[in-house]
Amino acid sequence: MTTTSPSFDRPEPSGAAAPRKRFAPRLTAGIALVLAILMTLLAVTQSRLLLAEWQELNSTRDGLAAAELAYKAMSAAERASFERGPSNAMLGAAEAADPALRKRLADARAKTDETLLGLTVAIGRHCPAGCQASEDLRVATDMLNAARNRVDAVSSLPREQRTSVMVSKAVNRMFEVIPILIGMTSELSKTVIDTDPQQQPAMLGALLAVELREYAGRLGSLFTAALTEQRQLTEAERRDIAMMRGRITQLHDLIRRQGELSKGDPIKLGALTKMDAEYFGNGLAFVDAVETALDKAPFPAMTTAAFAASYVPPMKSIVEVRDTLMQAALESAQRRHEAAQRNLVADAAMGMAALVLIVVMFLMTRRLVSSIHCSQPGKE
Repeated sequence: MTTTSPSFDRPEPSGAAAPRKRFAPRLTAGIALVLAILMTLLAVTQSRLLLAEWQELNSTRDGLAAAELAYKAMSAAERASFERGPSNAMLGAAEAADPALRKRLADARAKTDETLLGLTVAIGRHCPAGCQASEDLRVATDMLNAARNRVDAVSSLPREQRTSVMVSKAVNRMFEVIPILIGMTSELSKTVIDTDPQQQPAMLGALLAVELREYAGRLGSLFTAALTEQRQLTEAERRDIAMMRGRITQLHDLIRRQGELSKGDPIKLGALTKMDAEYFGNGLAFVDAVETALDKAPFPAMTTAAFAASYVPPMKSIVEVRDTLMQAALESAQRRHEAAQRNLVADAAMGMAALVLIVVMFLMTRRLVSSIHCSQPGKE
């Protein structure tokens, strides 16, 4: 009987290669899953980062727009204040039809209107229809036109018919325009500071300079009635002058207290030094001299136009302080906005680069695994 012995030389079934064939797809799928998770985590993190950068970009854009609007509103307030000088000259003129004074007043009004138009255009570009700034500007413009009509009505009368009450009312109507514009400026400045708290010293200093210019102008206007009638100052006028001087001194001290003005920046410090010399030196010394001269007869042979010609130029140094501070604020806001733009672009680029790198890694790993799989024999 023939018996069959087991053979150890028979090849094993090819099933031993099957696990290797199944291993490569599983490895590829596992790597793909891990990379997909990494891509998801990266995408979520990058989205949060980009959202924060986008919000920062919008915030700095709004801050820059608010700073620009605030500067234009400050300029409008200053031009309306400046217009009071030629207006006071007309109110105190000996001849109602003085062509030189009328031309000065017309030129001043034209410059005010030009500044208000620029502010109107800027508000229309940056502020939605019906916003508070737009409404404030409309009210201020209406009040300015009414005040101009009052000045024209009083100044058209013969000088002997212009009473102190009439002149004072006309001057006060011009006063009423400025608080609205300053209020608008204050709200816009608050927006800038909320966007970037580091802007606070410059913005507050500029806003205080706007108020200082306004009160300095009001101080000069308090002499209009006395100079028009060539008389002594009344007790009420002296009291108002003393109160105005006190407010001016207070504003000066507040501006000086701003941290950025006391050290470090020679441009800002130079503007303050010039203001101290020109307005707080020459300008207020002139006011003191006129006030003293009006104490006793004969009264100084000075018209309101001559008073303005000597008193208004030193006030330009106050405007220069405002401009210096606002230029610093605008440049800082512009730099911050540009930095936000660069950060957004850089973060987006880095995020895209990381995602591309993950995809490349996946493709390279898949190719490597496929290469290893193909190099293994299917049979022995």
